[in-house]
Amino acid sequence: MTRTRFAAGGLGLFCAVPLLGTRALGREVTEPREHLDIPDAELWVAPSLEAAMFTDLNAERVRRNRATLTFDDQLTEVARAYARQMLKGRFIGHIAPDGTTFIQRLRRAGLAADHMGENLAYTTGDETAAFLHLVESQGHLSNMLNPLFTRVGVGAVAIGLYGTMYVQEFEGD
Repeated sequence: MTRTRFAAGGLGLFCAVPLLGTRALGREVTEPREHLDIPDAELWVAPSLEAAMFTDLNAERVRRNRATLTFDDQLTEVARAYARQMLKGRFIGHIAPDGTTFIQRLRRAGLAADHMGENLAYTTGDETAAFLHLVESQGHLSNMLNPLFTRVGVGAVAIGLYGTMYVQEFEGD
């Protein structure tokens, strides 16, 4: 996990885990969690931010001569649920405090693609700032441009004025 602070928008925490099949699971399980210092506040889904992140993601893929991704509602539901879980639990990481991994979350939702990946970002800034920082991170960019991924779900859950948690769930057969 990389931790980045940016001036034009406040704090940003970012995580990326590419996973091709289940071979990388050992590496993924060792990823640490970061504590989020946020208050207990109302959470809400932000569909307009999800749409903006999806549009930016596909525009970046086109700019770099990659095929666009298909928006997947089922992946989006998994992404939203995990964004909500991280905000309620005040953490960011690919492994939840109960030990579940993103692979397990996707499988529980009935998803079983050969190639999976996940990007996480928490920011007090706007979607554009969050997206630009994801692009500037090699691990996140690698997931976003991976030609093996064909579908994506984007979850954006806001916590009052304190920030937004973004989750990108990638899949490909």
